[in-house]
Amino acid sequence: MAKKKFIPPDGENRIRRRFHQLLHQKPKVYPDKPRSNKNGLLKPIRRS
Repeated sequence: MAKKKFIPPDGENRIRRRFHQLLHQKPKVYPDKPRSNKNGLLKPIRRS
């Protein structure tokens, strides 16, 4: 925690923003991907 607060430069800020976006996108894409995959897989599997 102290190290993160000690190194808050522009580069670190950008990396922090990217990390936050990745963390926010990961949980959002996680439920979205399985939902789309399940729907897409269920449709072709059911038709087959």
